[in-house]
Formats: sequence, C-alpha cells, structure tokens
Amino acid sequence: MKRYTLIQALALSFYSRNLYVDVARNWSGIGIRYLLLLLTLAWAILTFMWSIYLSKFNIDDLSNSLTNSIFVYDNLSAEDNINRDFNILKQMPLLRFRRNLLTMESPEFDKVPKAVKPKPKPYLIKDPVSNNDLIIIDTSGTYKNLKGQKAKVLITEKQIVTKSPEGEDIFYLSTLDDETDTQENWNNINKVLTEIPLLKLKDGILAVGPEISQPIKIDNPGTKKTVIIIDTTDKSTKLFSNNSALLLLGKDSFFIKNPRTDEVFNYHYTILTKAFTNQTIHNFLSRTVKFFSWFGPLIVIPILLSLVLLFLLFIIIGYAGAASIFSNILHVEGLSFKDCFRLSTVALTPLIILEILLPEFLPHQDTIYFLISIGYLFFAVQSNIASITNNRPGHT
Repeated sequence: MKRYTLIQALALSFYSRNLYVDVARNWSGIGIRYLLLLLTLAWAILTFMWSIYLSKFNIDDLSNSLTNSIFVYDNLSAEDNINRDFNILKQMPLLRFRRNLLTMESPEFDKVPKAVKPKPKPYLIKDPVSNNDLIIIDTSGTYKNLKGQKAKVLITEKQIVTKSPEGEDIFYLSTLDDETDTQENWNNINKVLTEIPLLKLKDGILAVGPEISQPIKIDNPGTKKTVIIIDTTDKSTKLFSNNSALLLLGKDSFFIKNPRTDEVFNYHYTILTKAFTNQTIHNFLSRTVKFFSWFGPLIVIPILLSLVLLFLLFIIIGYAGAASIFSNILHVEGLSFKDCFRLSTVALTPLIILEILLPEFLPHQDTIYFLISIGYLFFAVQSNIASITNNRPGHT
C-alpha cells in the first residue's frame, strides 16, 4: 500500500529516503500520473510568473519610449515622423561588415595604399527635427559609450550601444554569424539602403528630391538584380509583378512582393500615417498585452509543456538505464526497469522545479543541474538498499 500521495511526493522528493523506498516498493506503473501532476505544477508556476511579468509591464512608459525613440518623435504628425525617418536614412554612410568588425570604408578603399588611407573619425547622424546628434558611428575608438551624449545610438567596430530607461544596452557584433555569406548579406543590405534617395511624403503623395522623370532601380550588389524600384510617375506598376524587385514605391501607394509566390500586395501610404502616432502605438501595446495575458497561460504554456512531456519521457528512459546501472553497482536486488523508470521520474522533480524557478542562475548551469539530477538518482537507488526483495506483496 502506498505510504505517500503524489502531492506529498513533490516536496519529499528533495530529501526523503522513505519516499524513494515507497516509490520503488509500493507504487505501480511508470509514474505517468506523477509526471502529469509535476507538469501541472509547472504550468501553475509559469502562469503565476507570467502574470507577475505582465503586471509590471508599463504600457505608458514603453509607448512613450517608442514615441521618443529614433524612429518616432513626439509632438510630430505621423507624416512628419515618416519624413524625419527618410532624412535619417539618407544620412546613413556605407558600412562594411567583415570578420565581425564594422568599418565605413567603401569597396574601392581597399585599393588605396595603406600609407595614404586617412584615419577613421566619428560620423554623426543628426536629428533633422532637433538638430541634435542622434546616431554616432565611430570605428576610431573615440567614443566608448553614450554617457554625456545626446545621441541615442553608438555604433563602433565591435558593438552597438543604445540608450534605455535602465542605462545602456550593448549588442556585440561578434554574436552574429561569422560565415562569409551572412556578413556579405549585411553589406548588401546596407549598400541598398544607402542608394535610396531622399524621399518626402506630403498628403499621402511620395516625392523624390530632386524630382525624377524615370524610375530609379536599386540593385542588390550580390545578385546584380533589382530589389527596389522608386517610381513616382507610376510607369513601373504594371511591370512590377514580372520584375525581380521586391519593393516598389509609387506615387500614392507602395507594393510588396512575396519572393516565394510572386504575389503582390498594394498599400496606400495612408496606412503608414496611421501607424506612426503615440495613440496607435499605445493601443497596439494594450491589445498585445491583453491578448498574451490569456494566450500565454491557455495556449502557449500548455503546448510547450506537452512538448516537454515528450522530451522528458525520452530523458527518463536514459535516466532509468543509469538507475539500473546504479542498482547493479550497489547490489540492490529486485529493482526492475519499470521501478527504475518510476524512481527516475520522481528523482527529476528537484531539477525540473529548479529549472523553472532559476532558469539562468549560475555559470555552467546545465552541467551543474545535470550533476544534481544524477546525484538525486543515485540517492533514490541507494535508499532502496536491502529494502526490496524479489517478491513484494501488492506490487504490480
């Protein structure tokens, strides 16, 4: 007869030898019901942690932060904000990314003798509204951080630093994929962006400064194929679907092509003017938080835990094999593979709970937690020395 219930086992699994004796001697099956109870507890803990996170999520602060970010300037109309972004884009220099280092050298720069090459110096991108420094691009090492600077972004040869409410966030370029193809893609994207002329939107109509009489085609330097067409004369609209271009900026609309299906989507510029407002951003964040407040606990977390259950079953098979080895080493007689599977399920309880409550707590945590789980498994088997016989009444 079972001495401990499934609920009691959740706590006793951390320290009780008697529990592991009871699990091996009196429990039946392979412990699926206990594993489901453990995952239900995990769901309850994760849901509680999720609700605490969302309760601390300040929509007003984030909305104001986004509104006053690089891309959106407070107290400007949506259309003026878009034109501000066009101006910032036009100021971007040509950057090259190679061997995890960023430079402002053009491809022709490599042909210049090293002795003649000028030393790099900081490049400042101005906010067209306030005329303050907005982005600092410095590959010379002059700027180390943004302290004392009005700029919101610092790009160096090794990292990108951005201002945040907590201070500064740093993204290290070394974390990017160092494969040549990936770095070349970054270079190609930057080259395409720097070739976009100064654009201006007024009353939903796009203008190019200076005015153009022929479409502007911007090619991908890697494939030599056109990727962007700018045509305020609308001469290229009909040809867009049969062209390699993925984006067409027309007079009052822009067109986006799905590269897989060649399906073309047409949008008026007014859709952009509705997106670049403080109220729109605030409403979007409010709906997003409200959606995830129920979507997370009811759909996301259960799906993840279902996948975890399948993964755990395979893991427990391995642990049951290790438990069988421990039983042979410790001369624990009568411990079947089913018993070992059941012991492994309960012995993994401390590890699963620690993983949920302290997902990133220690350096080399995966190794430490693995050793802890092996320790508990050994403890579970050792608890049954001289406690199991080949004939156990009531055992199935």
